[in-house]
Amino acid sequence: MATDQAQLQNQSLEKRLEVSTAEVEGLKEHLEQVRRDATTDGLTNLANRKAFDDTFAHACAVSDHKGTSLSLALLDIDHFKSFNGTWGHQTGDQVIRFVASVIDRLGSSPRFAARYGGEEFAMIFPSESAEVIEAALEEIRV
Repeated sequence: MATDQAQLQNQSLEKRLEVSTAEVEGLKEHLEQVRRDATTDGLTNLANRKAFDDTFAHACAVSDHKGTSLSLALLDIDHFKSFNGTWGHQTGDQVIRFVASVIDRLGSSPRFAARYGGEEFAMIFPSESAEVIEAALEEIRV
């Protein structure tokens, strides 16, 4: 009888552990989503200004420590304010999303691309030559 009772109690504890484990996993997933949301620009899905600031500071520290080069490019959409005023915010948002998609395609790791604000973007190029960076930026411009 004591053995049966111990088995029932053990099963109950195992069930509670399973439920608790599932709750913890759910909370971890939710926390990770909140972290992604806090560092992602909602319009473009690029990194946002906060993520850029954090990544740039880290990249500078790594570059200093390793003695490697680090380049930064700031990009913006020429005449965007007048375009936005003429064609409207919805069309302007589509333009921003399109430009962001081009930057994202060419800004993958180890590069880092972010929407800096408005129609401005920033890219970090760790340990890349000026020629390679210039070619990437020209491809974005075109």
